[in-house]
Amino acid sequence: MKKVVSLIAAGLLAFSAFAAGTDTDVSDAVQTVLDSISGHLDSGASKINDGLEDFSKELQKTIPNVQTQQNVYSDAFIGKLFPDLPPHFAAGVNFGLTQLNTEGLSDAVDGIQSVLSTVGSSGVAGAALDLDMSVPNSLVLPTITADLRVGGLFLPFDFGITAMLSSFDATGIDTGDKSTFRDLGGNLSVSGSSFSGELNFFTLGFDVRYALLEDGLIFPGLSIGAGYVLSKGAVSVSGNASNESNDIKQKVDADIAVAYVTQTMYLQAQLSKKLFIVTPFVGARALLSWTDNAYYWNVGYTVSTSGVSASTSKGADETLSSGTYFIPQLYLGTSLNLLFFQMTVSASYDVRDALLSGALSARFKL
Repeated sequence: MKKVVSLIAAGLLAFSAFAAGTDTDVSDAVQTVLDSISGHLDSGASKINDGLEDFSKELQKTIPNVQTQQNVYSDAFIGKLFPDLPPHFAAGVNFGLTQLNTEGLSDAVDGIQSVLSTVGSSGVAGAALDLDMSVPNSLVLPTITADLRVGGLFLPFDFGITAMLSSFDATGIDTGDKSTFRDLGGNLSVSGSSFSGELNFFTLGFDVRYALLEDGLIFPGLSIGAGYVLSKGAVSVSGNASNESNDIKQKVDADIAVAYVTQTMYLQAQLSKKLFIVTPFVGARALLSWTDNAYYWNVGYTVSTSGVSASTSKGADETLSSGTYFIPQLYLGTSLNLLFFQMTVSASYDVRDALLSGALSARFKL
C-alpha cells in the first residue's frame, strides 16, 4: 500500500513540475514577442515622428492656399462707385481642390508597418502582420464652403464672409490638447485606391474690397482688398490587423492624427472685365499665415498563446509651432452669368511652393 501511495505522489509531483514548466515556457514565449515588438517600436519611433513633423510642415504650406481659394468672385467689386439701393448681394457654395504633399504621413505609416514586418520576419511571432492602412505621397484636398457678399451699402466697398464646417467638434480643436482632435465626431471619410482616412475641418473668414475702377465700356474693374481667415482641422488614418500562426495569435491597432490651427491675413488686387455673359478675371495676393500643429500616434499590440495573453503599446504626441509664413499667390478665372445665376471657375498658383488650387462656385447674384 505504501508503495502505491509513493508512486501516486511521485506522479503528482512530476505532473506538477511538467505543468509549471509548460506555463513558464508559454509566459516566456509571450514575453519574448512583447520584448521584440516593444524594442522595434522604440527604435522605429523616430521615423514615425519625423514623418509626422514633415507632414505638419506641408499643412503649413497648403492650408493658406485652401483658405484663399474660397469666396472668390469673378467681379473685382460687386456694386457701384457710389452707394445705390438696393445693395448688391451674392451668396452660394464653393467647391475647392488643393494639392497636398502627404509623403511625411506616408513615411509614418511605413514606419509602423516596417516594425511589424521586422518582428514577423524574425520568427518570434509567427507570420508578419499587414496593416490595412496606406497613404500615397500626394492627395488632392477637397473643401466645400458657403459664402456671402454684399456691396453698395456705402462708398465703393463690398464685404464678404465664408464658412465651412464638417462638425461642431472641429470648432474646439486645440493643438495643445490631443483629446480635442484624437476622437472627433462627424469626420468626412476620404477613400481611394491607395488612401483611406478622415478629415475634419472648420473655417471662418472675412474680407473687404475697395473699388478703384468701375467696370465700364473701356476700362476693366479694379479693386484692392484685405482679408482674414481662421481654419482648424485634422487628418487621421487608422488600421488594424490580426493573424494566428504556430499557435500564436497577434492583434494590432494603429492610429495617427495630425491637427492644425491656421490664421491667415492677406492683401489682394484684382482686375475683371464683363464680356457679354462671361467675366474673366486675374489677381494677385500676398499671404501671411501662422500655423500651430500637433500630432498623435499610437500602436497597441496584443499577443496570446495557450490561454496566456499580454499587451503593450507605444505612441507619442507633440505640439509644433511654425511661426509666420509668407506666400505670394497668383489667381485667375472666369464666370458664366445668366440672369441672377453666376457660375465661377477659378485657379490659383502658390509662387513660393509651386502649389496649384482650383475651385468651382455656384451663386445667386443680385
